[in-house]
Amino acid sequence: MSQDARRDEELITQRRARILELGYIDTSQIADKTIYKEMFPVSELYSMRVIPLQKDDHSVTFGVTNTTSQQTFDTLRQRFLDQRVSFALISETGFKEYMRLYDPPKQVVYEDISLKNAGSQDLQEKVSAVLSQVRANDMLAYLVEQAHRLGASDIHVETQREDVRIRFRIDGVLHEIARLQPDKYRILISAIASAGNVSTASPEAQQGHISQRVTMATGDLVDVNVRLETVPTINSMDVVMRLFNMNQEMYQLDRLGLSADQRAIVDDIISKPSGLVLAVGPTGSGKTTTLYSMLNSLNTTERKIITIEDPVEYQFAGITQIPVSTKSANETSFANK
Repeated sequence: MSQDARRDEELITQRRARILELGYIDTSQIADKTIYKEMFPVSELYSMRVIPLQKDDHSVTFGVTNTTSQQTFDTLRQRFLDQRVSFALISETGFKEYMRLYDPPKQVVYEDISLKNAGSQDLQEKVSAVLSQVRANDMLAYLVEQAHRLGASDIHVETQREDVRIRFRIDGVLHEIARLQPDKYRILISAIASAGNVSTASPEAQQGHISQRVTMATGDLVDVNVRLETVPTINSMDVVMRLFNMNQEMYQLDRLGLSADQRAIVDDIISKPSGLVLAVGPTGSGKTTTLYSMLNSLNTTERKIITIEDPVEYQFAGITQIPVSTKSANETSFANK
């Protein structure tokens, strides 16, 4: 949260305290926060929505929020009859900051996935454990980061009868990476659907695109750039995410591994002033990488380049790229548009 947003929240909380005729404490101004773990179990602090802010032999001050019930006020007064009990309104962010001191988040160790043990029970258990502990956006970012590291072309999220299987397609072969329980799947699929502008309740196949930078709980920045294909199944909604590389240096003809003869053919094609070039091949064969590498080599200040794409997979400086969205499998095809 920015400093301006926090200041605004504190001002709103202060005004609310005046209306409720309660004291007010700006917890952001408390440098050394004291915690009193012996007073309440963490679960009770969560349920009552209170924080012990100050305590001595004769008095105790509790921080309360807008959602703290009147019954909690009465309960605390009865519990501490031998002390003078006072209450002060604190902001929601202040409450969360204190709760992180009482209940620190668990340290998550992000296991790097190795291709040599892909599909093994040990790997599946480790990766599944990681996914079960992290935030929804971190789940997606972690999967994308690992998929890029392994050179995967796709991430498959497949609903089964008992759980959900996650697989990476690497060099055309699918490797099982993890299993998710239904509750974690729902969290992940909601994050994917929200970011990709698709519906989890749609009875039809859908397409979407996610392009965002995620700051993980570890502080690492992960670029998530994927094309979504969803399909409703008997169990729920399956998703295939096609990964796009966001590093422009990767789109170079010299990196395609072409032989001298093949490179000569490509150079001859892109040197022509007009014509039609068809790039065909199965999923993951390198069609997009090849075309983008050709575009990148033509991208100079002397040329005007316009593309029509479904969707725009990578944004190039100096190229006018027009997105054409095909919302569902029954809609007009990209070619007809």
